[in-house]
Amino acid sequence: MLQRNRILLLLFIALHCDGVSAQTDKGVYAVYDTTTIKEQIERAVEIEVRNTDSAIVAFQSSLRNSQDLRYANGVINSLKHLGLLYSNKGMYDKCLETFINARDICLRSKELATALPVVYNGMANIYKMKGDYEAAAKHYYQALQIAEKLNIQTSGSIYNNMGSVQMFLKQYGKAYFYLEKAEVLARKNNNYDLLASILTNRGVVYKSEKKYPQSLMALEEALTISRQQKLSDAEYNTLTNIGQVYLSLEEPKKALEYLVKTQEVKGDINPYYQAVTLETIGVAYNRLGDNDAAERYFTQALQLSDKLQLQENRQSLNEKLANLYAAKGSFEKAYNYLATGMNLKDSLQAQSIDQTISGLDIKYRTAEREKELARNQLKINEQQDYLKKKNFWLVVISVGVVLLGLLLILLFRSNRHKQRLQKKQIQILEQQQQILKGGQQIGQLKAMMQGEEKERTRIARELHDGIGGMLTAINMNLSALQKKHSHIPEVKDLNEIMVMLQSTAIEVRKTAHNLMPDILLKYTLPEALHMYCEHIDTDNMLQINLQLYGPLEELDKFLALSLYRIIQELVQNIIKHSQASISEIQLRQDADKLTITVEDNGIGFNKSNSTDGVGLQNVRSRIEALHGFVSIESAPRMGTTVYIELDLEKMKSHTEYEDTNSYS
Repeated sequence: MLQRNRILLLLFIALHCDGVSAQTDKGVYAVYDTTTIKEQIERAVEIEVRNTDSAIVAFQSSLRNSQDLRYANGVINSLKHLGLLYSNKGMYDKCLETFINARDICLRSKELATALPVVYNGMANIYKMKGDYEAAAKHYYQALQIAEKLNIQTSGSIYNNMGSVQMFLKQYGKAYFYLEKAEVLARKNNNYDLLASILTNRGVVYKSEKKYPQSLMALEEALTISRQQKLSDAEYNTLTNIGQVYLSLEEPKKALEYLVKTQEVKGDINPYYQAVTLETIGVAYNRLGDNDAAERYFTQALQLSDKLQLQENRQSLNEKLANLYAAKGSFEKAYNYLATGMNLKDSLQAQSIDQTISGLDIKYRTAEREKELARNQLKINEQQDYLKKKNFWLVVISVGVVLLGLLLILLFRSNRHKQRLQKKQIQILEQQQQILKGGQQIGQLKAMMQGEEKERTRIARELHDGIGGMLTAINMNLSALQKKHSHIPEVKDLNEIMVMLQSTAIEVRKTAHNLMPDILLKYTLPEALHMYCEHIDTDNMLQINLQLYGPLEELDKFLALSLYRIIQELVQNIIKHSQASISEIQLRQDADKLTITVEDNGIGFNKSNSTDGVGLQNVRSRIEALHGFVSIESAPRMGTTVYIELDLEKMKSHTEYEDTNSYS
């Protein structure tokens, strides 16, 4: 009886202990809490360099204990190390299995939800190495969406990985976007391992676009960081990519200098990188005419790719060996390698076909259900009633569109008339400049701009609230009509009219937002400029690099608005006329000196044979009124540079700036 009570007491203590118990190899049960798991992970990290297999076992144990205890940080750290160790040993399937099991456990536990971004990121990395870029992109997006939903600050690795997938899919604009976001976070957090990877990916994107000088510059920086931080994997991969750039430049000897250096890098190298490097060395020897060396490296790369089941690498290497043996006259070997390569190519294409067929099947079933519903509803209504209603609504819509067009024309003419009046006012001010002092000039400019911004605001609100509201109401009525009479085939004819209304509404909203100056009432000048440049980056093919220095948020609203309008005018000039892909904007305040530099890589123009357009004339007028200096340098195919300099002390000596709400 006493013995039984002791057993019950021990069971009670075990059940109510704040931790998780696990049986050791000696049969003794150990209780794990977060502190114990942290120590377990630290011990695993210590043996990671010396004994990879023992480290894998230790991290597997810490992962299980963390999952049992619902300890998210333990799961995250264990998975990060396991993913790296499995990848370096080429155990991609085992790695993927581990991450999938972890995903299923984390999805069932609210406490482990914060580990999901790391889980999906790890799965995506394996899919990317295996050549399944569609699956990789899907899992990277899931990782990012969960991180944003849970308000988790990512290290930037997910952005970097998404950029690399977009690079393989040849979506270079998207690749630059994600790599830029990743680089900002990496430099902010001094994450040199991540930064080296980002720079390498950026170099590969530049190479894909045949921007070889930029590619080599990015890769050389990545190589320097890798060697300084002793990042063997990053150094190995960067050397390979530099070699590939020189192969693209038709310099195989120079390429081989870098490729051979990969064999001197010490440490555990990811077998995927090794397979790619061996294949690249083979290509270099092949272009130098050394087919024996090329054959040796191609064969080594194929053996490693077969072991790792890297389908794309296997297909590429079989074709290269087939061409090599054909050149040597060994046609039987060439045929065997070519047949294997073709089978692998067919297999890869079959996977894509299966996915396409599955998607078509879903669309087909959906379309069939919609047809059945349409047939049932057609029996309810008569064709003659429908035609009468259709004609009535077409007349109503036509009249509405005509009235809307007339209203837009009237507003446009009204705005043009007011602009002419403003130009006359400016001419009067210019005539008075010789007899007025500098302070009076700035005061008049300020008053004029206040009136101009008020008028812009009034017109913008009329467009947004009045015409925009009318367009939305018409569109809603049409949509309701279409849903109510969807059984009648001719209702589909309204789609074109609805698309026209939607396009008109979008243009009205864009015009309204461009006219509104409210952005500088809600945000500082730096914030307003960042938002404007991001908007331009999104809607246009122009990439804008904005650099701001000095206490610009302390500028008064009048000067901030002037600077905002000047930069806005210059950017619009670039979009309309320069055909540029990149623009650099720098705004700097040093003591009482403020400078603006706007550069682009566009087609430029010949200054001696051209005159300023309306945009540049407006910029010059604003700068002259502020007693500033402006210089415009350009030449055909050399881009354009605009430099502006303002003396804040000189401006203050003419007039004292006032903080006013007259812009609202």
